[in-house]
Amino acid sequence: MRRSKPSMWIFLALVLTLSGSSAHAQIIHGQPAYGNTGVTYTYWKLEPTDGGSVTIDQMWTPISGMIPLAENTEAAVFFSGAQSSLDYYGSETDLNGISDSRLQVSRSMADDRLLFSAGVSLPTGKKELNPFTERGVVEMLAQSFLDFPLRRYGEGLGLSFLVGTAAELGEVNAGIGAQYEYIGKYDPYTDITDYDPGDLFNIYAGGDISRGDVSWSGNILFTAFAADKVGGVKVLKQSTQLELQLGSVFDNKRHRVDGKVSYTLRGRNERYGGPSEEVIERLKLYGNEFFVSGGYAALLKNGWSVGPELSLKLIAGDESGFGKSSIFSAAGLVGKQIGEHVTANAGARFMTGKADDSRYDVTGLQLTAGLSATL
Repeated sequence: MRRSKPSMWIFLALVLTLSGSSAHAQIIHGQPAYGNTGVTYTYWKLEPTDGGSVTIDQMWTPISGMIPLAENTEAAVFFSGAQSSLDYYGSETDLNGISDSRLQVSRSMADDRLLFSAGVSLPTGKKELNPFTERGVVEMLAQSFLDFPLRRYGEGLGLSFLVGTAAELGEVNAGIGAQYEYIGKYDPYTDITDYDPGDLFNIYAGGDISRGDVSWSGNILFTAFAADKVGGVKVLKQSTQLELQLGSVFDNKRHRVDGKVSYTLRGRNERYGGPSEEVIERLKLYGNEFFVSGGYAALLKNGWSVGPELSLKLIAGDESGFGKSSIFSAAGLVGKQIGEHVTANAGARFMTGKADDSRYDVTGLQLTAGLSATL
């Protein structure tokens, strides 16, 4: 398989990684076959100002890989499992299981300037949860100010289709792509059946430019959702979302410094009432979000790399009564190239902040270890 220009396809990889259930089906054309695995432990503690505490932790183990199938054709697969535990004011609940499985096939054409991709998400994950116990775990995993690798265990059969194009505009590598994702019906809880999540549609545009050891990139991602239905009747429509990203990297093969800033704008969700499907409420259920991060890596002898990373997330209050939140994190990362084909990495991240207009003190810890191999 001939090697294409990876920089021309970074924007298409981002489209795949930023959409809902295809979040781990990343493809960048021209890469050799590879496999990844590892483990991530995440722990969060919320302490309300009126006393007590809530803790939730998750142990997540992913397995992913990419295989070239033919000239300019690649297949990517993803699968994971997780163990989550919630202690809600002394009441403990566990939720363990596997996620849905993902297969993505991608093909480039026209001298790597067109990409067509199709994916399927198999409903192997855990569903029909207990609404009185396990539902609380899922709702806590979904909190926007808390980061977890796996937020949803299982959904229905999913299908996705993507088309994109890229071009060199002077010194700029630019691209645009569109993706449609179908999410099939399933029973999320034992008391909710025939749930049909709204399909989603992504439009992406981006570009990057490199000069010497420095590169810059800018991206825009727009996402729209169809209405969720229960028993064929509309119940909720998620708001549209627009994400703006800017990033820069300095890399001279001995030192690497990178930074990223993004801002996500969210609209109002629509809630429907009864068989008439009349809109009875329009509220902004998720606040706009600002995120900035920066990191440094020293590339040492014998394949070692080490460095710190800092990030800050600011989430505005919503219109349902939940106030603004802020989370700061500091991490230390280390990597080791083992021979020509194997890379190991590990890291520790500490998080602290406030949620809901300082009604909650929030602290967290995340430990990661991974292994990847190329052929």
